[in-house]
Amino acid sequence: MDCDPGSSSSPPPNPNLYDGEVLWTINNAPTITYFKRGDTNRPLCVLIPGAAHLARIFYGGHKSHDPRDFLAHWLVTNPTSNPKSGSSKLDSMTEGEAGYNILAISYPLETTPPLMPSTRPDFTVREWGVQAAEATKRVMDRERLSCDVGVILLVWSMAGKIIAPFDQAARARGFDVRLVVSLNSTPPLRGLRGNPPRPAVSQAGYVHGGHVSDEYFLRQLREQRAINSCASTSTSGSESVDGGKNSNNDSKSGNSGNSDNTNGSGSIIVPDDIFIKEYTGNFPVGLAAWGLRWSRQDQDGTTINNGNSTVHSSSNGGKMIDDPHAGYEVFDETTIKDLPPMCALYGDSPADLRHSAGDRSMWAFLISHNLMGGINAKESRFLAENPEVGKRVIKLIHAAPDRLCAEVEGGHHFFLGEKGAKRTATWVIEMEKRMQEVKRELDILLGRDQTR
Repeated sequence: MDCDPGSSSSPPPNPNLYDGEVLWTINNAPTITYFKRGDTNRPLCVLIPGAAHLARIFYGGHKSHDPRDFLAHWLVTNPTSNPKSGSSKLDSMTEGEAGYNILAISYPLETTPPLMPSTRPDFTVREWGVQAAEATKRVMDRERLSCDVGVILLVWSMAGKIIAPFDQAARARGFDVRLVVSLNSTPPLRGLRGNPPRPAVSQAGYVHGGHVSDEYFLRQLREQRAINSCASTSTSGSESVDGGKNSNNDSKSGNSGNSDNTNGSGSIIVPDDIFIKEYTGNFPVGLAAWGLRWSRQDQDGTTINNGNSTVHSSSNGGKMIDDPHAGYEVFDETTIKDLPPMCALYGDSPADLRHSAGDRSMWAFLISHNLMGGINAKESRFLAENPEVGKRVIKLIHAAPDRLCAEVEGGHHFFLGEKGAKRTATWVIEMEKRMQEVKRELDILLGRDQTR
């Protein structure tokens, strides 16, 4: 538990923080970070959570949690595999030497008990990307990580919207995003889905996360328990997943009632009640791209301009208003070719149909246009004048989504549980290699300087 030593506006340490969590105030908005060191010669993996979730979903930390159930553990310990080139399947995985450094970043959330001040219901996607990039740079400086190594940005669910503002802010701060890894995330493409009914908000102006968590996210969590053969208790007390009773309240007991447990420890990943209380919260409506944003007002009812990062009032006065640009404001100004290299991991569960059925095509579109857009006018003329080479480039771009998109067993939270976390980490390692191969093959075909 800690607070930002470099910020004069940092609040005192919060007893509700988990070990290793740091509470910062960056650009007049709170955030919580969690850093774990791996090999300093390898990239920093920056993990950004989706709607209503703290970044704890990536590293755990509740009482009796098992680090092996969470993605951060395996990104640092580096599971190894031997996938066939171009395959979407992985062979068996083992725990290896130190791997990536990891930084998980929570955006402003309203939680009970409170973890950070509930002062930013008007937080925007632009601010989200800038805040996350600034937090990344501060941690890189504090931990003496080289900017030259770059970062791998892992975005889950709603966090797909920050790839453009994060990348722009990162370059302004002297480091590059070498790869974006989508984890069941939604890119900020208009028209993918309709807006939901107008949501309820808390007294502080944040969107209630409980409705979504109880009806959707808990279903995903329970599916991960089943996939990881976790048939232990679903609460921190004695309520079981199937509604029965278990006399052993220790969530890490080896006597979980399931002798064939993948984790070997009876892990239930996160008990339902702990998940709701310590992993989720209410979130700023402007991050959701629902055609709504929170308009902050002063006491006279005059709308206050919250701009990029400035807050002119300590009050949470304001109201939710219609804004068709909310959530899209940065991506609308961005050309796909200017985005960093991208890949996508998605689940196979019908319980998360929108992502399981749709993510591959969405990210394939972005991957293809990102690669194609990187071909400049001179290179285009070369391909037109050398059609055999040009056709090989076309085939390479057509095939790239097959190499850079992969299905992972599970639902919206497929990276939870030892099996899912280990497999996801292995895919991150593999996708970094595949992206390097795709770029190298394209460079060779286009005659680019290989030293660049």
